[in-house]
Amino acid sequence: MEFFAHWDQAVFYSINHLQNPFLDALSLWVVETRQLTWLVLMILFTFLSKRKDRWRIAIVGILLLVSVDFLTHLFLKPFFHRLRPCHVLQNVILRVPCPASASFPSGHVFDIFTLAVFFGFYYPKWIGTLSLVTILVSLSRIYIGVHYPLDVLGSAALGTLAAFLGRMIEKKLKRKQS
Repeated sequence: MEFFAHWDQAVFYSINHLQNPFLDALSLWVVETRQLTWLVLMILFTFLSKRKDRWRIAIVGILLLVSVDFLTHLFLKPFFHRLRPCHVLQNVILRVPCPASASFPSGHVFDIFTLAVFFGFYYPKWIGTLSLVTILVSLSRIYIGVHYPLDVLGSAALGTLAAFLGRMIEKKLKRKQS
């Protein structure tokens, strides 16, 4: 366990202590446009798609996102109550105010992995772009000083699991319509 705690802090500091004006701007943009980014992604996939089932996919995606946010903030964060690095570590470069909520899971990372993996099932040609967005969002959470790397990795795993669950739900809905 001590190995993981040491690794978590070492990787956190190596990412958090990077100094780059472009990364500053990009990370702040990710923070400020969180819900807008997800909404734009869903709208793009829905309207650019020629799939006949695109509306069902979009509705399941929206419901999945709302469910993940609800689960994160009302249950998982209070249950795990992991303190954020900006609350417990010294020499954190904090690029935004330190949130009062718990560190795990990261809502941003949970959301983006849920949507990226879910939409990746239906729009495989977008997997490269979706992967880039998930990486940028994930690294930004560490870079701005509000999440540990293990928070990000765990949230990515939860988001991936939620996407698979969403896929199962969408398939059941599809079968009922057939």
